Amino acid sequence: MPDAFDIDSEVEGLQGQIGRLKQVARAIGEENVLQSQAANSLEEVLDQAGLAMRKGMRRVNRALQQSKSNHFLYLALFCLAIFFVLYLWARVYRFVKKVH
Repeated sequence: MPDAFDIDSEVEGLQGQIGRLKQVARAIGEENVLQSQAANSLEEVLDQAGLAMRKGMRRVNRALQQSKSNHFLYLALFCLAIFFVLYLWARVYRFVKKVH
C-alpha cells in the first residue's frame, strides 16, 4: 500500500502543477490579447502618421515649387538692377571723363 500512497501524492502534485500551468497559459493568452490590441492601435497610429506625413510633404512640395518660380524672378530682377547700375556708372564715368 505505500506504493499506492506515493502514486496518489505524485498524482496530486502533478494535478497542482497542471493547475498552475493552466493559470500561466491563461495569463499568457490574456497578455497575447493585450499585446495584439496594442500592436493594432500602434499600427493605426502609424497609418495616421503616414497619411499626415504624405499630406505635409505635398504641401511642402507645392510651397517649394511656388518659391522656386519666385526665386528665379527675384534673381532675374536683381541681375537686371545690377546691370542697370553698372551701365549708369559707366555712362557717368564717360561723361565725367569727357568733361575734364
